[in-house]
Amino acid sequence: MAMGGVLLLLLLPCACAFHVPLGGLPRASTLSFSPQLQPSLPLSLRQNSLRGHRNLHLSSLRAQLKPEDRATSGAAAAAAAPAGRGDLDWVGIQKQFSTFARIAAPYFREEKTAKVLIAIVVGLTLINSAVSVQFSYLSRDFWTALNQKNPEEFNFVLQKFTLALLAGVPISVSYKYYRDKLALQWRGWLSQRVLDMFQTDRAYYLLEARKEVDNPDQRVAEDVRAFTRVSLDFSITLLKAVIDLASFSTILLSIYPELFGAIIVYASFGTFCTVAIGNKLVGINFEQLQREADFRFSLMRMRENAESIAFYGGEGIEMGEIKKRLDLSLNNFWSLIRAQRNLEFFTVAYSYMVQVIPGAVISPLFFAGKIELGVVSQSYGAFNHILNDLSIIVRQFEDISSFSAGIDRLGEFVDKMEESRIRQLSVQRVNNETSAAEAKARANEMIGISNVTWREAVAQAFGFSDTLTNPPLPLESGAELLARAGKEIMPLALVNDAGGGLRPRVVAPEHGAEHGSSAEHTGAAVGGKRDDQAEAHVGPDKAVVSPKQPPGATALACEIGEIESSVEPGAVLNIKDLTLVTPDCSRLLVEGLSLDVKEGQHLLIVGDSGTGKSSLLRAVAGLWTAGSGCVTRPPPGETFFLPQRPYCTLGTLREQLLYPRLPGGRGDVLQVTDTELLDVLQKVRLPKLAQMVGEDGGGALDCVRDWTSMLSLGEQQRLAFGRLLVNKPSLAILDEASSALDLDSEKAMYGLLDEIPGLTYISVGHRPSLLNYHDSKLRLLSDHGFRLEKIEVEDPEAVMAASSSM
Repeated sequence: MAMGGVLLLLLLPCACAFHVPLGGLPRASTLSFSPQLQPSLPLSLRQNSLRGHRNLHLSSLRAQLKPEDRATSGAAAAAAAPAGRGDLDWVGIQKQFSTFARIAAPYFREEKTAKVLIAIVVGLTLINSAVSVQFSYLSRDFWTALNQKNPEEFNFVLQKFTLALLAGVPISVSYKYYRDKLALQWRGWLSQRVLDMFQTDRAYYLLEARKEVDNPDQRVAEDVRAFTRVSLDFSITLLKAVIDLASFSTILLSIYPELFGAIIVYASFGTFCTVAIGNKLVGINFEQLQREADFRFSLMRMRENAESIAFYGGEGIEMGEIKKRLDLSLNNFWSLIRAQRNLEFFTVAYSYMVQVIPGAVISPLFFAGKIELGVVSQSYGAFNHILNDLSIIVRQFEDISSFSAGIDRLGEFVDKMEESRIRQLSVQRVNNETSAAEAKARANEMIGISNVTWREAVAQAFGFSDTLTNPPLPLESGAELLARAGKEIMPLALVNDAGGGLRPRVVAPEHGAEHGSSAEHTGAAVGGKRDDQAEAHVGPDKAVVSPKQPPGATALACEIGEIESSVEPGAVLNIKDLTLVTPDCSRLLVEGLSLDVKEGQHLLIVGDSGTGKSSLLRAVAGLWTAGSGCVTRPPPGETFFLPQRPYCTLGTLREQLLYPRLPGGRGDVLQVTDTELLDVLQKVRLPKLAQMVGEDGGGALDCVRDWTSMLSLGEQQRLAFGRLLVNKPSLAILDEASSALDLDSEKAMYGLLDEIPGLTYISVGHRPSLLNYHDSKLRLLSDHGFRLEKIEVEDPEAVMAASSSM
């Protein structure tokens, strides 16, 4: 704990000595709210000043602002924001150091080896500094003996120098070895922690769906590496600077106090000029990181979609886009070069002046015979040591600016993942009997990398309080705070406007739809029970049609909160009062859907393109949570999703069939024999796949291939059905899972589903033939309503006859 604190205190002056607003991030001053909206903004939308800019809970906030009010939001903010300021932003410095401390401190607090390694590195740094001081005296004696033409003294100094060299070399090598070892272990620990956060509660998906951060792969791979390496380098540099400053200041003061005063003035002048000239480098470095990542992403995207691009003949278009991103990167780098040139005009001159100043100041003493030549040499060495210590910003300003940008990028990434995890926690229940103590325990377990308290994490995520400047929140239990957080999430509403479209509107909590007191609310509140709506049950019931608002009504369309997700052992699928909007809250997809799917039933979801069929499946899976209502489903190990384009993991054929019930995956690891796996391949009409990749059936199951490029889409879909047979879930959800299969193969695959006892499955599709394999049909309508019908199909001709209604 103490060592970690030492490290953080050492880094503060260096990492945060100068801070400017980043051009790539919208700051608090770049967003302005309409006066009529400002008073009613909920706590979850207030400024999250921990990040120094508005941390919006849902990106749809920009939609509710007038164009003139949001001219500087989003991409416009990046262009409008200044690249830097000449003055010191002390609030920004404090916040950036807070970000650094939250990321760096846990490793040194939790890992015993980290404490040992940092102690070794600090100890070797102290010894290194002592060796440097000793060499300064040896250098003095060396030149004094040479100037006095004293061979005995000269040889004696050479002997001492040899002994000092024999002792100093292993110390210097060991110092670098342990420093690099510490950096490597820190990177490994931090990467593991960030990766754990990235996969927990599907943060990787939510960040991508909400477009909250760019290029997460770069932030995990490169920003973490740079953070640990540069943090440690700067910390050790600062430690050495402090020790050298103390040691060599004593030497210089003993030689000539005026020279010590000159170095203070010169170093202060250099630092001020460097900051004034190079203040744009932080913003430009941040922009360069993002543009380089965008360029790499465009190349990766072309590689992954090479076949489709080749079929279209679209390589010219793709190359145009790639070159456009390359030009953006090069243009920004050209700006970086110009800024570095301007800075180097000063820093180069600054470094050359160092060779003259000590001699100019101390030469009168030498010419007067008051000091020896060795003392002049020692004063040069001491002057250079002290100047380097006092001129860290001058010498490493470019590295500091790049590091500052990296802290912001990594800090933003961690903040978004923590916010995503706590938001998920606020709408999830393990089961209906979860106690407040269990909820709080799970919250504490999920706090992640920051190691802040549970209350602070929730407060930071939802913007309840600025813990740096505002008074702290009243003390509440974890369960109470989480409950309040869940209630206060985004009281926004999509309201029908005069043009027939939807516009977001902020709803004050005391006038929320649940109280039925909104001036624009003429119907029942979404998420509550309508008098004219009965819960829809899949089964032999009559068709149930969802109620629709009358044309031209200005009724409340939906309250944008979070869909409550509940997991219950033994449950099948229950949807209650579900209203679903897109993650950016720009479109209402489904309104007021209630559905109870019983065990063993087969439901087909149909509808025109864009009515939200696949989106409904995402809500069932807990991937899309914007809206209201409740979804109850089986535990993850009992629910299985088959997308239209199956995912093939990087692994063996055996792992393709067992996925995701593998070590590290969800659910218990499956124990299936080779014979059973080969039998599954036979059933899904891939009998020769094993022989294609190996000498014999058993060995072939352990061959690693790029299955996505090796198998056609139809073969991948059949392999996915085999994966379903191996995993044997209680609920299967198929999203166009047979779209690439011929009708005979489709019939065979759906026939295999009957081999899984008690399986309930839900399909999305357009093919009339799918009616043959389902007993109920849910049609999603273009006006956000739905219709549930019983399917009665007796023969293939009836299927084709029913196609007109599909």
